[in-house]
Amino acid sequence: MKRNNKIKLIVLGVLYISLIAGFIVLALQDYSPVEREIMHYTNDSAPAFEVFDPSGESEAAEVTLADRGMALVIYRNQLWEQGADRDNFKKHYGGNYEFVLKNFNDFTVSEWCLKITCVPTTHVDSYWRAASESAKGEDDAVIIIVEAIKAGTEDRDQTIIHPEKEVHSDNDRVSFGMTIHSPRSSLGIKEVTLLAVTTRSILDNTMFWVLSVLGVILVFTTFLIIGLEIKSRQYRKQKEHDERIIIQSINTFVNFIDAKDPYTRGHSTRVATYSAELASKMKLPEDARRNLYYIALMHDVGKVSIPDSILQKPGKLTPEERKIIESHTTVGGQMLREFTAIPGIVSGALYHHERYDGTGYPHGLSGQEIPLFARIICVADSYDAMSSRRCYRSKLSYDEIVRELKSNAGKQFDPEIVNMMVQILEDAAAQNRLSEYNL
Repeated sequence: MKRNNKIKLIVLGVLYISLIAGFIVLALQDYSPVEREIMHYTNDSAPAFEVFDPSGESEAAEVTLADRGMALVIYRNQLWEQGADRDNFKKHYGGNYEFVLKNFNDFTVSEWCLKITCVPTTHVDSYWRAASESAKGEDDAVIIIVEAIKAGTEDRDQTIIHPEKEVHSDNDRVSFGMTIHSPRSSLGIKEVTLLAVTTRSILDNTMFWVLSVLGVILVFTTFLIIGLEIKSRQYRKQKEHDERIIIQSINTFVNFIDAKDPYTRGHSTRVATYSAELASKMKLPEDARRNLYYIALMHDVGKVSIPDSILQKPGKLTPEERKIIESHTTVGGQMLREFTAIPGIVSGALYHHERYDGTGYPHGLSGQEIPLFARIICVADSYDAMSSRRCYRSKLSYDEIVRELKSNAGKQFDPEIVNMMVQILEDAAAQNRLSEYNL
């Protein structure tokens, strides 16, 4: 359990360090404003291209020019014929145009400057919500230069265009208007260039949001682990408390049993110890070894119903007295039937006198029909009986005990368990542990 907690702490530590390192890397990136060209719209196939119906029949028209996440939408609200030009006697057309700049990028645009290159003799008569001037370009082309102003008629800063994804209003665009005179009914635009200062923040970086989500998940997981650990500790404490109550209750019963016969005092504890040693030799799980120890402690609980005169009788028992002695298995099973805290405790008391060849009691079970714990207790019980002094005989020698165990393998005892018991007896260290209980 402690090892698992240590691994959890190491993993959480590595994850938190990695998360913090990721945020540090993001924070160290350069987010300074940069002036650059963010839109360049041109038509290489012709010297000029029309953005409206060249017939000029419609007074209202709209066109969108887009590049690199920026869009310039041009609306023509009105078109009129201006009359002949004084110098070349050609007709001119006037139009009111509304321009809208939209930002579909993940950065903020500010201090923008829009350059619209138009066909010769185009000029701006008036403008609103922006500053405008004209200049000469190549081949007498006219360059209309439009610059942002700090505040427009709508009382908001026209110099800043926020990313479209970050706003839910018109802050992702700016609008301005101009009255433009042109030698043709449609606005002949050769080129559109947008220069601006772009600003990115750490919030514009997708990795920031990925790390943020991971951070939230990590914090939630940490609190979840802490909560589960607190619950687990409470459960373990309650379990230890319950186990102490069970052990104390079992030891109380064992004391009752031992008080019945001074010759078998300590017998239940010794059988439990031998059974646990066998379970360890058989490589049973720790929980199974612990449960077997408790079950073996209670294997003779039914003897509390046997009269002392029969339990302590030094001579041979009569058939009636033998039946009364044998009844301690069924009585023990009945006494423990409500004891559900330890699985198998009833079968330990009920079947530990069953014989491997099927001639035991109370039900005449044989072989693998006899529960494993009962087969183990049977060997441990017999070993203690042979290695202890009883009212009717002295204890047997080591050689006699081994001989009895081997000769009854496959008859009274499970041969595999006998083999394990003999190995334990031949193991000096194990034999010393067992001899401590041979009182």
